[in-house]
Amino acid sequence: MKRNRVVATFSAALALAIAFADSHPAAAQGGPGTNCPTSKYFEAWVDPFHGADGTAVVDDKTHPYATLNRAISDVRSAVTAGTGSGKTGLVHALPGLYADDNPIPQTFPIRMRPAVDVQGVGAKECVLRVRSHNSFLSPYWPLRTGLVRRPSTSIAVDFTQQSGAEPSMFDGFTIQGADIQVYAETEFGPRSGIVSNCVFDMRHHGYEQIDGPYFGVLVAAIWFGENHITYHDMPFYLFNNTFLQGVRYSTTVTETARPESVAICNCNDPTPPTTFPIPNWDPNTTIRGVSPLHVQNNLIRVLDNAPRTAMLGIDRDDTRVIVSSRPGSYNSNAFNAPLVGGVSIDAAGTFASAIVGGAPVPVLDMQAPDPGFVGEFESSSGVPGSRQRDARLLPDSVLRDLGASPAWTAGACSAQFVAGNGRIYTDVTRASARSSFDFDGDGLGNPRVVGADVDIGFDEIDLCVVSGCYGNDTKSHHLPYDTTMGVDSVGIPRIPTGTPQRDYIFAAPTTFAFVTQLIDFATLRAFWGLPPGLDQVWTTTGFWTHMPGSVAFRTPNLAPGAPVGIPGIEFWLDMFGVFTNLPTVAINAGSFSTMPSTWVNLESGQMHSFNTFRWTVDETLTPNLPTYFTQQVFTFNGATFVSSNLTAEYL
Repeated sequence: MKRNRVVATFSAALALAIAFADSHPAAAQGGPGTNCPTSKYFEAWVDPFHGADGTAVVDDKTHPYATLNRAISDVRSAVTAGTGSGKTGLVHALPGLYADDNPIPQTFPIRMRPAVDVQGVGAKECVLRVRSHNSFLSPYWPLRTGLVRRPSTSIAVDFTQQSGAEPSMFDGFTIQGADIQVYAETEFGPRSGIVSNCVFDMRHHGYEQIDGPYFGVLVAAIWFGENHITYHDMPFYLFNNTFLQGVRYSTTVTETARPESVAICNCNDPTPPTTFPIPNWDPNTTIRGVSPLHVQNNLIRVLDNAPRTAMLGIDRDDTRVIVSSRPGSYNSNAFNAPLVGGVSIDAAGTFASAIVGGAPVPVLDMQAPDPGFVGEFESSSGVPGSRQRDARLLPDSVLRDLGASPAWTAGACSAQFVAGNGRIYTDVTRASARSSFDFDGDGLGNPRVVGADVDIGFDEIDLCVVSGCYGNDTKSHHLPYDTTMGVDSVGIPRIPTGTPQRDYIFAAPTTFAFVTQLIDFATLRAFWGLPPGLDQVWTTTGFWTHMPGSVAFRTPNLAPGAPVGIPGIEFWLDMFGVFTNLPTVAINAGSFSTMPSTWVNLESGQMHSFNTFRWTVDETLTPNLPTYFTQQVFTFNGATFVSSNLTAEYL
């Protein structure tokens, strides 16, 4: 595929941008009202490479933290001190690699605290990486031979200090490494949490040479047996996540999880240690999943020749909904049906937790079909030889619109989402940051529900996908955006070199344009040979101030200082409807037409069909071109303009 000839002028393309319309059709269940109460927060921002814990300040976005735990702790202190203010806590994680061998190391586990939510801007952009196994933690370990506490076990995210029935949310991250990636137990009372729109990267000894986890999610309920309480409650919610237990980059290159690994495990301790002469234990001493969890819209992906255990101790009522956007009872997860049960499927049957009730049933049994990942297409066809960690879905994925979402009534301020076991999740999207159904894990303000209903997994298919142009962990567009990041403790580049090309992937033949936002307009003007006189630059603040929002909720308008006729395209919109600008200007490179493409899925043999356009100009070779810019794609359907979310971002 070659670059098409530019046919639209800069000024004409900018004029088009003034008129574009909302591109994201609402799901059939309606949506929230516009006069709903808005939650208030104590907020902190975290930048893993450029932040500083010593100078960071709560509610000051100009002084970000460097580590998540310090930000969570300080925000929790602010919430406690501000009792009566009506505020809870919100920690924003800016793009980057959050690793224990960074120049400013992250400490693990990330300790979730009451009334403090943690949101990454997107699972592709925010990566937790745990290499160290030096830990003082001894979580439960549900061996088939008996339940034990395993010493020196590394955990990436721990909800054990998240007390009470009101859950805190962990949203929009990729998690790599650790022995357990997400953990919670009820030893000291009820524990609750929400994990949503995340990628559980469970690969063991892949390209990054990381020891993979034994468990993606492990929750343990402990027998209490007093005051009519058998087990403390565990309101735990797993929504819209992708568990990667196998990845295929080519016909010969694959990376898989540990053979004994388990994506999701629900277990109990029926006979905890006691000092009483006569133990007060559960009369049923079977290790089993006693906690009613809420597990919906999750994708668990394995390779056909390397099966791994999907779930232990999870029953059907945990994995279906009875009140949702779907009528009646609906199974909402996608996994290989035989890979659930009470004992892990590895040859030794290493782990065990019995199912209480019926076995989970997938909405789509993944034994035959395959999700169709963008990264596997790029690695085997688009950019041969690369290993692109990109688990977004191709436009014709079998998982498109296959999930379930909260049962919204138009104009309401909340919606219920009820599991088969009766566990209720109340969604307050747009009124609160604590929603798993406002943005997907793709970041950049991609709405979580586009089309008929939510897609299964962390990613929602939008107007198009821009791919093939960045490294494995943080977008680098051909060169690391900060060479001081160097390599990590095993010699792997923290920001791997990307490629100068990028692919625009659409479902159908499309003529499109893209608006580029960048800082140094004069350089780009010279690069494109544009006429002088278009160097107006308008600014407000210098970096992200909120979780990026979606153009689905915005209307174009002129930015402060913009001359009449040249729109300042404001492209960050927080979830509360406040526009925020970066110091950028907008330019457009022309209009382009896609070409039909096909790709044979190397795992399933399915022939994927879509349309692509490949951009091969390497902007990073232009002197002084800023290393940060974004692009927004829009199309014209003959009557209205259709705009995507911000689909391309380069650091």
